[in-house]
Amino acid sequence: MTKDFSNNLEGFIRLVLLLFSFNCFSQVLPSTIGVHHKKEASFPEQSITLEFDGTNDRVDNTGVTLNNLIGFTLELWINADHAGSNIGIIGEDNLIECTFSGSNKIRVWEEKKRQTIVWIFNTSEFPMQAWNHLAFVGDASASSGWLKIYVNGKLEKSGGKDPGANWGIGHTPRGAPVRLAKKIAGNNDNAFDGKMDEVRIWSEARTLEEINSNMFKHLNGDEDNLMAYYQMSDASGTTLTDNSSNSNNGTLIGNMNNNDWVNSYVPLADLPSAYQNNVEGLWESTATADSDESDGLSLSVDVALSNDFIIFGNNDDDNGTSSSSILGLNLISDRVWYFEEIGDITADVKVDISIATGYSGGATLTADNYKLLYKTCAMCDYSDISDGLSKSVNGTDITFSSVIIKDGYYTIGSTDSNL
Repeated sequence: MTKDFSNNLEGFIRLVLLLFSFNCFSQVLPSTIGVHHKKEASFPEQSITLEFDGTNDRVDNTGVTLNNLIGFTLELWINADHAGSNIGIIGEDNLIECTFSGSNKIRVWEEKKRQTIVWIFNTSEFPMQAWNHLAFVGDASASSGWLKIYVNGKLEKSGGKDPGANWGIGHTPRGAPVRLAKKIAGNNDNAFDGKMDEVRIWSEARTLEEINSNMFKHLNGDEDNLMAYYQMSDASGTTLTDNSSNSNNGTLIGNMNNNDWVNSYVPLADLPSAYQNNVEGLWESTATADSDESDGLSLSVDVALSNDFIIFGNNDDDNGTSSSSILGLNLISDRVWYFEEIGDITADVKVDISIATGYSGGATLTADNYKLLYKTCAMCDYSDISDGLSKSVNGTDITFSSVIIKDGYYTIGSTDSNL
């Protein structure tokens, strides 16, 4: 007993010393190195998704019904190989159908009032063979715009007729619950050709803010009014697991088998909880245009992305600045953004100083007075990685050019007394 205790004590002391020495070593590493793992085990560089062949592949028997709901939201990421007439995306037989209705049209059809809304797109707005986010919303409690189509976080179409108290059709649906990848009504399959991922079915009309706040991240699965949640992560078999708490598993129908579980590069990331404010993304569907802003910060690339993407959010802190310990800098902004990057991306980083820090700057603002700062971990030190190259005509947008993007924390510093 005494010998065992001595051995255990000795092992414990060695472990403490090892951890202490590792911690000290990490503190003296250059801040550009740090102690940082590129990806957590829970979020690999690629995830798994389902690929549909455009012939008769589909998901059925989900057990989810939209009948007699006051509001609903059908939300998913799709990577379509092509669009065509009456190609099914998601819907319930004889009730709500969301489809392509031509080579450049996305449609929502509702039975009760025989109403239809159609969004007409071009390939720059909705490119094929690229990931796009769709959300179809019905709100029977609205005073107008009872049906809505959101694409990549923006409202693209609103309209329809007043369905009354709910979306029930006044008689029993045909018995088929919500399906994926098949035209619901009629005898022809008109099946979806491409990939689907992160399917969320809600028994409420989600707002634009709610859609955007969750668009680039995984759900917990226990959210209020979440009827079904398909992460498409089974990787094998003919059952599609419902990752919500409702057990509405689906069945893979048609020619679907293990070969239809494929790698996905859908733009999702699990950012640290304190940085999940105004989360935005830069991915293939944004082409070479500026990304949407995350409280003042946006990104752009010269060459359209393929499987690479960046997801970024911020700490929601624009209340002040702190003194800088970096040589040549006077101030560091309290606003910090966190980037999760997949692949190898070099991008221009644009920061609107007035949004990010509250400083209006104007004509007196000088671009090279501002520095883009980066650190690999929360407790690491910042490094100066880029000088401001140019400012916008309004004098508040500073561009940092050709920044090699890495996972980690970004903020801005100033060589003068303004931030």
